[in-house]
Amino acid sequence: MSNTTFLIIALVTTGIFVIQFILSIFFGDMDADVDVDADISSVVSFKGLTHFGIGFGWYMYLAGNTEIQSYIIAILIGLFFVFAVWFLYKKAYQLQQVNRSEQTDQLVGRECVIYFKQSDS
Repeated sequence: MSNTTFLIIALVTTGIFVIQFILSIFFGDMDADVDVDADISSVVSFKGLTHFGIGFGWYMYLAGNTEIQSYIIAILIGLFFVFAVWFLYKKAYQLQQVNRSEQTDQLVGRECVIYFKQSDS
């Protein structure tokens, strides 16, 4: 493959990333391929492939050669990008606030907010 092919891969995937980023900032998270569980679908998704392309494409373009060790390093960098994004999504998912019911005796000694339903009668 020529250096131009890697530049095209890098530019296309970076462009897709920038568009996704701008859309998510101004319009919220609009895609449905994000699965924050630890299963394989969260790693092999459109965003995962986009980030792999960014890492792989830019490394191969900047390395400037097509030797086998460059391909191996580029694949490892691409995989690092994928797993870094997966890890960030997993941590962001853990930050969500979830209201859940607990027994009152489990709340002793903890700071909390208690919600209760007030009947209409």
